[in-house]
Amino acid sequence: NIAFALYIHPSKDERVYYQEAEILRESGFEVSIVSILDAKEKLNSVRQKISYLATEVTKTNADIIISDTPLSVFSAWRVKRRSSKSVKICYDITEWYPSVKNLSHVPFYQKPIRFLLLLFASFLAGILADAFIFGEEDKARPFQLFFGKKRSVMLPYYASKKYMGANFECPQEKNALTMMYSGSLAKDKGIEKVIAVAEKCAEMRPEKEFVLKVMSGADLYYYSHRNNLKIDCIGYQAYPEFCKTLKVADIFFDLRKIDSETTRCMPI
Repeated sequence: NIAFALYIHPSKDERVYYQEAEILRESGFEVSIVSILDAKEKLNSVRQKISYLATEVTKTNADIIISDTPLSVFSAWRVKRRSSKSVKICYDITEWYPSVKNLSHVPFYQKPIRFLLLLFASFLAGILADAFIFGEEDKARPFQLFFGKKRSVMLPYYASKKYMGANFECPQEKNALTMMYSGSLAKDKGIEKVIAVAEKCAEMRPEKEFVLKVMSGADLYYYSHRNNLKIDCIGYQAYPEFCKTLKVADIFFDLRKIDSETTRCMPI
């Protein structure tokens, strides 16, 4: 009996629901997913969120709890401590912690203290965890350094062939070259650079048709004046449909702001 305790991810998160949980179910395990984002009551404090997650995970009677953040590891530890049976905690690490976004709304003079507190929380989660799941090598290194004797597995973000298939069209055989961007429309995620590149391609090859597909939960208010460039804004899609849409693209863009975090963080 395996339960996912999710603090920052939704219960139908692409990696958790369509990759990890699905494979576990197909392998014969009973799987439950508990996410704070699904809570019906309003949870204001960190303590309330940890308590809610622990209460809901306890109901699943899990033997193994897979947690997505240090705080969800703390919830799992509460369940483990109160359980009458042996419960194992697995820390699934896909995010930098602390991350730049954890400090973005903190006053400048409080950032060092906040950073150290979050770093300690991450280290404590490593102590409490019995095993680790790593999404990529850079994020694994700190934990491998301090907790190298604990069991771990490297589980990349790549979609399975079940959803992606293998039938991709060759760009030379298509009338238009399809470019694609997926994610937030924030400047630091590189959307302005992506549009600039698409515009430049259309300018340099006026005889060629170009399509830029932007997949985002937000609307893109931009219109290209070039006749050979079409910008198509696609809304949020469920994972299976998302994978089908990816198959039509010839070029994918990752033009995020270059810094110490994004250059060591693979875009999911």
